[in-house]
Amino acid sequence: MIRRPPRSTLDRSSAASDVYKRQEWVEAPYVYYREGFYYLFVNWGSCCRGAESDYNIRVGRSKKPLGPFLDKKGINMADGGGSLVLESKGSKRGPGHAGIWTNKEEQNILGFHYYDAKRDGISLYDERKIVWKNNWPIITN
Repeated sequence: MIRRPPRSTLDRSSAASDVYKRQEWVEAPYVYYREGFYYLFVNWGSCCRGAESDYNIRVGRSKKPLGPFLDKKGINMADGGGSLVLESKGSKRGPGHAGIWTNKEEQNILGFHYYDAKRDGISLYDERKIVWKNNWPIITN
């Protein structure tokens, strides 16, 4: 887990500074290899606050297993990049901790936890199909 540095140490002119202002955490890294790319999935935001959690899943990709991992705009994740994969929607709050598995039909499935705002913010597990477009993951319902 990477904790945000104290605001006094941030270079307020940098792109990374903007990222740190928007979220508190970057954690739960998960690397997945597919068709020549290594995908780094991480969580931004605040976890473990039940229905108040604002966790979301971001991704970057690289041809090398140790990066650099760039988002869809070409921004290095180490500099605050990260393309949105999944965020809160409706009563499913704070999705996080991505994992990918392949079903019998050879479809990639994204597994993740979330907090159910309709059930007092308890943590539950869900899965969504991944469609790959231009070698980027798109989550379907």
